[in-house]
Amino acid sequence: MSEPDAGTEPLLRIGQLSEQTGVEVSTLRTWEARYGVPSPLRTGGGQRRYEPGEINRVRAMRRFSEAGYQASEAARLVKATWPAADASSLPVDRNDIASLLTEGDLDALRMMDDLVAKLPVEDVIDDVIAPIMREVGERWAKGALSVAEEHAASALVGSWLGAQVRGVPPPLSRTLIVTAAPQGERHELGLAMFGLFLRRQGVHVVHLGSDLPGQDIALIAERKKAGAVCLSGTTDLGARGMRDTIERLRALEPRIPIAVAGEWAINQSWSEDVAVLSSSFREAGATLIDLATRHTYTVPARSG
Repeated sequence: MSEPDAGTEPLLRIGQLSEQTGVEVSTLRTWEARYGVPSPLRTGGGQRRYEPGEINRVRAMRRFSEAGYQASEAARLVKATWPAADASSLPVDRNDIASLLTEGDLDALRMMDDLVAKLPVEDVIDDVIAPIMREVGERWAKGALSVAEEHAASALVGSWLGAQVRGVPPPLSRTLIVTAAPQGERHELGLAMFGLFLRRQGVHVVHLGSDLPGQDIALIAERKKAGAVCLSGTTDLGARGMRDTIERLRALEPRIPIAVAGEWAINQSWSEDVAVLSSSFREAGATLIDLATRHTYTVPARSG
């Protein structure tokens, strides 16, 4: 791989990559030479440097290895779930899928299945489905789409996500993450997409659904010994419920890490103990998993 153009994020030396991931330099060199993870760039002088995105790939490699997978299998899983996506090269026009979704046409599901045969599920969600559903929501808010059309698209995408989740193997790690939409927030499709990302990374996800009282979310998080709780807020209708839930989670002992996602939530000001996740599911997943794995609560890993 050649060195990227100037102006991109600073590249990492192998020592810096080791510090960021907790993986010894000697192990990184072995993984790179034998399995292609991490994947280096070359400077003009022939020195190895690593893009910041390699941090997530190495962390995933470490999680899979710690879960008992052989290094070769761990690398295969990493390459399947953390490739370099290029939305410009998608073998489909998003508008075609969007039109079929709002019409409730099952051909939309077949087109998404065809995409998954060519691209990782993560790319299909981040580069196709999520942008489509954001546009559907915006068009509905402006009156350009009817409620029926918005519901048809959401129902088909929800069905497709359910099928994808059923195909995910049992959790690979001991990390458990609770996802929920607090009282007043009725949209959970984004959380369903995010949950699929997390599950494909080997995380045990307990999704509680939408419009839930804060006391119930806190109770389940405490009972399940969650490593982290992710709360979704797409509009200000759930603002009161979000803040109530956060206060109830803060009152737990030991404290469970809290993260927020969703268009409304990520644009609010929160105190430092609340992690604000990226709008990219891939980046948000990496942040949340790292937050949860550093917490003390774990659940027994399942074989399979």
